[in-house]
Amino acid sequence: MLLLVPLPPPLHGSAQACQSVVDHLAAASPDREFEMRVVNIAGARILSDVGVFRVSKAMRVALLILRVAVLTIFWRPTKAYLAMAVIGPGLIKDIALGIVTRFTRVPLIVHLHGRGLAAYADRPILGSLLKWLFKGQTVIVLAEPLARDIEAFARSTSVAVVPNGANDFASKRKSRPSGAVRVLFLSNLVEAKGPLLLLEAAQILRERECVFEVCFAGAPASDGMFHDRFLEALAREPWSTLARYVGPAYGKLKQELLDAADIFVLPSQNEGFPLSILEAMSAGLVIVSTSEGAIPEMLADNAGVLIRERSAVALADALEELIRSPNLREAFGTRARKRYEDRYQLEKFQERVADILVGNARTR
Repeated sequence: MLLLVPLPPPLHGSAQACQSVVDHLAAASPDREFEMRVVNIAGARILSDVGVFRVSKAMRVALLILRVAVLTIFWRPTKAYLAMAVIGPGLIKDIALGIVTRFTRVPLIVHLHGRGLAAYADRPILGSLLKWLFKGQTVIVLAEPLARDIEAFARSTSVAVVPNGANDFASKRKSRPSGAVRVLFLSNLVEAKGPLLLLEAAQILRERECVFEVCFAGAPASDGMFHDRFLEALAREPWSTLARYVGPAYGKLKQELLDAADIFVLPSQNEGFPLSILEAMSAGLVIVSTSEGAIPEMLADNAGVLIRERSAVALADALEELIRSPNLREAFGTRARKRYEDRYQLEKFQERVADILVGNARTR
């Protein structure tokens, strides 16, 4: 089996998920009796390089396509697993890799870790290529709502729904201290994730005399100008006294931030299946987010709060109710933790993907 996957660095949702699949398969291969080779198809080496064209990246991609062609022709894998990007230059690169596998008659399993392909349905070239690439193959999506993103391309395709899984960040704190309610934003620091919207909501909450503080954590992505603009805003009144930014958060620091938080907020305007929400669910936090992508499914059964519209006022309204009610926060957090345990543990995700790759799972 040939695995064509982006691996860290940089560390982002799809790279994390792919690394967990590779690790699981590597540990399971002696028992399952299969051989695999892994090719790291990440075009960027740092997060700020994602989506940015560079000649050095183009050269790496050309060599990558050549390497995959050699492997499919001479090693002759029985199947290939491709974690495909859904937008931008990464999509073009991954379509090229898929074409190589199809021309060499290697069955293809495509794993989509986001949404965005529907935008290409009316593109004559890309739309036709995607239809041909998916025809007769298997495509894994993260949730039923995201399956609609590929309806135009997957009419003769086997589609499997496999929700993401996340590491367990179960809170190590036995009780939460009194005082200011701690609001946490933990995601890549890009404008679409909504950090500025949270700042606006924080100003409204201050005017309503709520007692709280906001912590922002996350790595800046390719838009360095937004990062600078965000830091400038954070340094001005009233936000300089309401919020702080701690930079990227991994490992121990991430655990500490989740342990210290009372509310997790991700007011994003474009999402697929954010791992950061799963991590917050595992920590037993109440989550406030938008109805983007698979988020409503993730927070079903009253496991979180979806704001009625993506505005600072709507976000402030939702946060105010939670800030003023510890019992409500605890109830939402308990339900979020249970839903994580029932559906989104990392081991369950790894097993489901492994079953599809070795042919033991159903598709529709």
